[in-house]
Amino acid sequence: MNKETSDIVDRIIYHAHNRPDKIAFGNFSYRQIAKKMCSLSLAINGLRVLVACENREESYIGMLASLHAGATYAPVDVNAPESRLNRILDKFKPTDIIVGLKDQDRFETVHRVGGECRISRQVVSDLPAYVIFTSGSTGEPKGVVISRKALNQFLRWSASDLGISHNSRVSQHPNVAFDLSVLDIYTGLYNGAQIFPIQSNLDKMFPGRCIQRNKLTHWISVPSVVDLIAKDVSIKHNDFSTLEKMIFCGEPLLPRHLEYIYNLNEKLIVVNTYGPTEATVCMTKLELTSKDWQSKINGSVALGDAIPGMEIELKDGRDNSEGEIVISGGQIAEGYWLQPELTNKLFVDNKYHTGDWAGIVDGEMYFKSRIDRQVKIQGNRVELGDIEQCIYDLTKKATACIKHQDRIIAYIEGSEINQTELLNKISENTVEYMRPYKIICLNDLPRNMNDKIDYNSLAALAEEAV
Repeated sequence: MNKETSDIVDRIIYHAHNRPDKIAFGNFSYRQIAKKMCSLSLAINGLRVLVACENREESYIGMLASLHAGATYAPVDVNAPESRLNRILDKFKPTDIIVGLKDQDRFETVHRVGGECRISRQVVSDLPAYVIFTSGSTGEPKGVVISRKALNQFLRWSASDLGISHNSRVSQHPNVAFDLSVLDIYTGLYNGAQIFPIQSNLDKMFPGRCIQRNKLTHWISVPSVVDLIAKDVSIKHNDFSTLEKMIFCGEPLLPRHLEYIYNLNEKLIVVNTYGPTEATVCMTKLELTSKDWQSKINGSVALGDAIPGMEIELKDGRDNSEGEIVISGGQIAEGYWLQPELTNKLFVDNKYHTGDWAGIVDGEMYFKSRIDRQVKIQGNRVELGDIEQCIYDLTKKATACIKHQDRIIAYIEGSEINQTELLNKISENTVEYMRPYKIICLNDLPRNMNDKIDYNSLAALAEEAV
């Protein structure tokens, strides 16, 4: 089978015939998941499938079955607040709902993951592959529509360029409702690898131990998960000896992350990528080694170059060295689910305006901040990320800053901080209007379902603190 012309469902069927007993995930072989996929596909009656399984392995089969049936699926986090799930149900209006054993009584008229049948060809379809509901700054679910063509283009790149093979052992850390999960689930399965769902509370709390226990070769997550790994004092040098690559997306990759990683395994290749959900997971790539990573730092790690079939440019800056990231190419989303006005606003002339601000230094592009995180303090433009980096440089602790009532509040993870001394040091390193008027220490910074810093929660804490 030619990878250039096959999609993820074709590849599953290919592996079922050519590596039938190879374990795909859990205790399921490729032949078993192909049979389960085809059986569940027969039960799908309509064109919009909600995949609502608490067990990730059941989610994988549900998503594949939807594609096999020619339908469009929307994956959800069943542990999300009921109000969010209800808003997604109302927006997506699924014709079919796929659930697992634990979720069968939660929804009406559902299909269970379970049975097996003869492997069959998929239904030819021009419908979108999936809709990922993101929250955005307002918290209101916003459905990003990804076509089959965009997904196939992304997988042709990821399957050939990230070093994942049928011998690889790949982490599956992001929740399936987060589009980064497309990278590990589908790239791993596309190439016949074994993927390892990380969903127990213990594994989420101690992800480094999961890397050790499962002898993983590829780790994929948002960068801040490295901070969780670093908290585990049981992880020692060479404990990650099986790891070949760590692949990051979704947040700026920071110097402290690389310092920690290369202290554990100096032979690792780290891949930094960038891309919003609207770009089908990611659309840039930069490979780093222990010998060269320090030359690719300017606050955070450089974003790298656009991958084949994609283009990136900066718009509306003071000059060509800065601006809003605007992307184009075959991976761009079709738009937002039933939101034509928002689609027309952000998707202009076949280009997507990301709302991310970047700058070019010595020929490398660096993410600076979200445009909506560029705030005005006393009439001066301030990038909150710059203040966060300043505080981290002084404390070596994870930091998040917000604007509240025209002043800055800094939240620091940990309690062992002399705040007076820290404020004095900040004053020595920043101009007056950039200095936090309050520092609040938290045992753990709040994170959303995608493991990113939850700035909305921090804003709510600020209301209580003043």
